Amino acid sequence: MTTNTISLVDSHCHLDRLDLSRDDGQLQSALLRARDQGVQHMLCVSIDMETWPSMCKAVEQFDQVSVSVGVHPNEQEGQEPTVATLTELAQHPRVVAIGETGLDYFRSEGDLDWQRERFRRHIAAAKLSGKPLIIHFSSNDRGCGPCCPRESSCREARHLRSWCATDPERPTRCEGTPRSRSE
Repeated sequence: MTTNTISLVDSHCHLDRLDLSRDDGQLQSALLRARDQGVQHMLCVSIDMETWPSMCKAVEQFDQVSVSVGVHPNEQEGQEPTVATLTELAQHPRVVAIGETGLDYFRSEGDLDWQRERFRRHIAAAKLSGKPLIIHFSSNDRGCGPCCPRESSCREARHLRSWCATDPERPTRCEGTPRSRSE
């Protein structure tokens, strides 16, 4: 007898930021509950360089969890990643993607050249490492036009997308870049 079951993958989570009080502080309990609901694999997405080592350590014993390396576009404090650092950390056996990175004109204001430069570094690291790029956009009517079209590496990098739109009927898209195979 064959049973039709669906295996789910949580392609964007922050397991290192979970409130584990209901699980007596044990990540394993939370992962078991997820598995009971059909979640077979998770991608724990990095948002800064300072907590990346502890994020990796927290999930390293769980084969069903992969990680990314990168800095979220809204993180203005802390260590700025270099292409070399991102590329080196991408060689970690659990790292499957670069990011979460991108441009966020909704939560960030003023001169955002720092965001565009960070995005370019992540694009370069994704291309050099051969890892997909996790791109965050939030209410971004301007797309990444100021950054990507002139960056051939963006068009050449494989990428995933993370949407956070204030208008769910009208998500934006990175202009000039192909969709990933998963879209």
